[in-house]
Amino acid sequence: MRYLLIFLLFFSFSDFLFSARIKRVLILDIKNIEENPNYNYLENSITDAIRNLLKKKFAFYEMPKEKWQSIAEENYVYPEDYYTRTSAMNVGLLTKQDIVIAGEFKP
Repeated sequence: MRYLLIFLLFFSFSDFLFSARIKRVLILDIKNIEENPNYNYLENSITDAIRNLLKKKFAFYEMPKEKWQSIAEENYVYPEDYYTRTSAMNVGLLTKQDIVIAGEFKP
């Protein structure tokens, strides 16, 4: 009887224990590090392209941009540093994300 009870408890919680959780992904703005005004439009375009490609292939939760930017601002993470590994890791930890995508480009 005791083993039957343990088995039933395990079976009833197995969905909870082994369920796959949707990953929380934070996509920071891709930065034009030369700050050439002729290529500033690419910052949003590349970020949106990455986001759209990921949405086509994977299911994930993305925190709204306004929310993570306000958390970053409150913790003195500056927007011009979003592309750095340190800033990306800090913002990811502060917002409790599973994956953080950040980057830069140099035209």
